[in-house]
Amino acid sequence: MTPEAGRYLAKGQQCLAHSEAILGIALGDEAGHTSREAYDLKTLTDYATRPEAAVPLERAATALAIAQRFVDVVADMLAADAATPPVEC
Repeated sequence: MTPEAGRYLAKGQQCLAHSEAILGIALGDEAGHTSREAYDLKTLTDYATRPEAAVPLERAATALAIAQRFVDVVADMLAADAATPPVEC
């Protein structure tokens, strides 16, 4: 894994940890916004003004779970790539 990829992965894991903590105190809008998994959630939390526009906790939890799986898969792929010796031509 390159140092740059490692930094991006660490940042993604940090954002997910923050989202999980926010979700734990029942702030669906903020958890949906910080997880950044779905742009429509971010847009909804940033710009929607109707009362029904609030992000339900279940939807924020689902977005967070999907984002966590995505980051885990990327981490596994980067680790596998780092473990593979380079091919000589």
